[in-house]
Amino acid sequence: MLERQIHFRERAVVTIVASLLLLLWGGKLLYWIGMLPEQWRAPLGTALSVAVTVGYAVLWKLYRAAQEQGALVQRLVTESPDCMLILSENGTILEANARSTEMLGYNPSELVNNHFRALVHPEQRRQLSTLLATLRSSGEGTSLRREFQLIHRNRRLLPVEILATLEQLGRKQYLLFSLRDVSDRIRQERKIRRVLHTLDRIVRTVPQAILIYDLGKNRFVYAGNARVLGWGPTEVVQWSFERFCTAVHPDDQETLERCREQSLSLGDGSSASCVYRLRQQDDRWHWYYSRITVFKRGEGGRIEQLLLVTDDITTLMEERTQREQLHQRMQLATRGAGIGVWELDLRTLVPVWDETMYLLHGIAPAVQGKQLLHQWRHRIHHAHMRDIVGTLRALIRRRQGQCVLTYDYCAPSGERKHFRAIATLSQMGTDGSSSLRIVGIVIDETQLRQQQQQQQKLRHLLEESQRMARMASWEIDPVSFHLTCTSELWNLLGLPPRDEPLPLHRYQPHIHPDDQEMWLSTILDAIKMHRPYSMRYRII
Repeated sequence: MLERQIHFRERAVVTIVASLLLLLWGGKLLYWIGMLPEQWRAPLGTALSVAVTVGYAVLWKLYRAAQEQGALVQRLVTESPDCMLILSENGTILEANARSTEMLGYNPSELVNNHFRALVHPEQRRQLSTLLATLRSSGEGTSLRREFQLIHRNRRLLPVEILATLEQLGRKQYLLFSLRDVSDRIRQERKIRRVLHTLDRIVRTVPQAILIYDLGKNRFVYAGNARVLGWGPTEVVQWSFERFCTAVHPDDQETLERCREQSLSLGDGSSASCVYRLRQQDDRWHWYYSRITVFKRGEGGRIEQLLLVTDDITTLMEERTQREQLHQRMQLATRGAGIGVWELDLRTLVPVWDETMYLLHGIAPAVQGKQLLHQWRHRIHHAHMRDIVGTLRALIRRRQGQCVLTYDYCAPSGERKHFRAIATLSQMGTDGSSSLRIVGIVIDETQLRQQQQQQQKLRHLLEESQRMARMASWEIDPVSFHLTCTSELWNLLGLPPRDEPLPLHRYQPHIHPDDQEMWLSTILDAIKMHRPYSMRYRII
């Protein structure tokens, strides 16, 4: 349609030229037949000659301009590798090249005289109107680049990039749309986004911070999972190594600097590591463990980038400190409480004792190895020794857990002692039973056993004397309010004896209902005021 308009202009120029020539020849004819006055012949001939010459020059220029515009349009339409559309100012398609068939599925004749909005996805037609209005308001020579979803002939959506230009062709302005299929680019961008999203998820899942330090730029160029460091990734990527060191604890800056210098001489596959404290954004100090390796080399093997993989080990360091403190306290406690620590290697059957073990068993510290085991075995009661061997064998078969052992021991001085041992089986390696060890403690319960026996005798004597005196005795714990009484009280109540303590509220129903309140208040007041009391009450 646009070519027809250009051809029409060419025909109009030819018609005007022919009219001027006809006018010139008409004037000459009048001159020849003598119908013009003599005084008008020379001026009229000169005027006609000048008019014809000027008009012919102007019309020839217009004719050449029309030819050039037609050639330009023809070249744009036929020679462009992209789909070219020529539109009117309101968006009506005037011309389309053959590439439109390959891209959109429409023949050029099917697109002519249709509005371009018919090809645009309905959700983007408002954007098209905005684009046309912007081009018209910007003026000639304006070029804008936009992406649209066009509707293919088979009804599928086709992503295209449109380069829209407003051009003056003759007295009218036209829109030149160059359409380029960007489906492949969008697919590649989607793949890249999916890959980056996957990498980001992986980095967020991994508990380490991954940093890349560029030696040439003297700053970090990548900070994955920077939240581990307590800083944002946008802040870390602006840091130089010197700025990073300012956030490190002053006592650890030299360690980190030495680790970096060591990494500059690393070979492929090697790494350097260090432990340091780093101040987070909230001014809290955390412990970190970093491994530094070569990430990129340049020409001649020169190191260009370093990779830092950093773990937050604050919890581990705190637990380590707590374990050390607990170990020190345990050492003090075991020495003060007379608790011996021993260890037995099941592969060699060589015991290892601490000083307290030698002191408790009355054996000289110079006795070591199998001789120590021999002396210890022969001084234990033979019945208890059989129980110890059977219990330890069961523990070894389970390969885990712990056991409690009790045994009587005859010291070299002739003193008989009673010990309680707690043993735990631990596996120090991965090579089976040869790495198994039994670690335990020994507690001297000789005095405790003697005190228990003496208390038992005294209790029997007291019960016997109370039984003979026909009296019942009891006591109340002022903290737990539990009642402990002799069997005589239960005999008075007509109930079977109880050895375990009884809560006070469970004993109260045995008191007469009229005396329960007085009985309970008297006991509570006596406990509160720490004074003795006496009262009379009835029991059921």
